[in-house]
Amino acid sequence: MKFDEESDWNIKATTRHCINNMIKMDAGMALERVLISAKLEGRITYGVYQSVRKLGIIDPQRVMVCLHADDNADEDVALHIHFTLMEAFCRENSIRLIKVDCHESLARLLRDTPPTQAVDNNPTPPAHTRVNTEDFVCLLVDFPKELDDDDYCFLELYHTLAQEMPFPRISVAA
Repeated sequence: MKFDEESDWNIKATTRHCINNMIKMDAGMALERVLISAKLEGRITYGVYQSVRKLGIIDPQRVMVCLHADDNADEDVALHIHFTLMEAFCRENSIRLIKVDCHESLARLLRDTPPTQAVDNNPTPPAHTRVNTEDFVCLLVDFPKELDDDDYCFLELYHTLAQEMPFPRISVAA
């Protein structure tokens, strides 16, 4: 390989890496917007057991995305088993699944948003029920009645990331 070819290859690889990083940053911001609007509309189910129970009774096509914050999954065998089974269920039912780096970031993001009442019998905790930080290791987000620009942006970015990895990992900056 000549110097010019080597230089050209490095520039293409660097450009692809930068574009992938920008998509991940945009996906993180889009995810944050989707989560905030979902909380305001009462479309989030918090916790592993509540999410598993809900997946067993609803049409999987109602689920916009399932989030796993797997920062503790290596230390907690039961949590790791639940996540593995949920990943298989999500894959089998074409449910979007995203791995988030830290459940505490999700907790900070969603606790800063004022609580609302549940909608459509969604097991979202009422305002007087306190959600534990551990409940943020797994979230289910239902589709809204009508998709807005943030939802479309998030879904498009998800599909771009999912081409590289079936369950993309996104950082939440909150």
